[in-house]
Amino acid sequence: MVNLARVSTTLAKHSKQAYHIGGQREYDGFMAHVSGRANVAQQQRAHEQFTEFGLALSKLRGQLYDGAGNMAGRLNGTAAVICRNHPKDIYDHCLSHALNLAIVSCLNVQQVKNMWCVLKEVGLFVSNSPKQQSALEVQIDTLPFVSCNRRKLVDLCRTRWMARRSALVAFADLYVPVVASLEEVSQGRHWSPDSAGAAFTLLFSITQFCFICAFCISKQVPEYVHGLTTPLQKTNKDICNAYQEVKTLTETLHRVREDIDIYHGQ
Repeated sequence: MVNLARVSTTLAKHSKQAYHIGGQREYDGFMAHVSGRANVAQQQRAHEQFTEFGLALSKLRGQLYDGAGNMAGRLNGTAAVICRNHPKDIYDHCLSHALNLAIVSCLNVQQVKNMWCVLKEVGLFVSNSPKQQSALEVQIDTLPFVSCNRRKLVDLCRTRWMARRSALVAFADLYVPVVASLEEVSQGRHWSPDSAGAAFTLLFSITQFCFICAFCISKQVPEYVHGLTTPLQKTNKDICNAYQEVKTLTETLHRVREDIDIYHGQ
């Protein structure tokens, strides 16, 4: 297996219309890693690729990377190397990645970590076996009060915390069929002892109050943020409206924290 670092290149053509974020973006391919010191090599490759586009690095006015040392290192990262030659090309931490890190830090609670581990194990238990997936689908078709159209659980994203929202929503929709299918498997009829034992352990875990509480809270957090991050990714977003939406979200979260008993009592 060859481990190669590749950086995607996207050109943004900004409109002259005031107060709008972004503009037309066009994907232009990958900037493959070359041999040598990673930071210098990336800077040289960037210079070559921008030359191919008919652009000059001296006209760049911003760099956005995640917090990896080879890209964002203060002394010898790619951003620092480029800034030494082009001081106006200011580096900033990728805002999407920063939001992801902030949410992870806010939910750095052991009970929440345990919930994620259990949720991951349930997803793997069902998805890795066609027989267990079939058992879940039987419960979805049999139970009269399951109204969603979902047939499968969603895998947890390993890197983007906000992308886990889909997994949380899917698990919430299929919670009752999942419990019913695990109960059936744990009884051991027509199932191997290993499957029955694993199903019993998972069933015990997802029916505990601590798991349910951590799950409900974790599911609610991205519901607030998702309503903001999705519109902000649009290229024609008005910056004044975006600022107002951020302010509204902040005020809403403050009200939830101040009236937490009322919030959970609803």
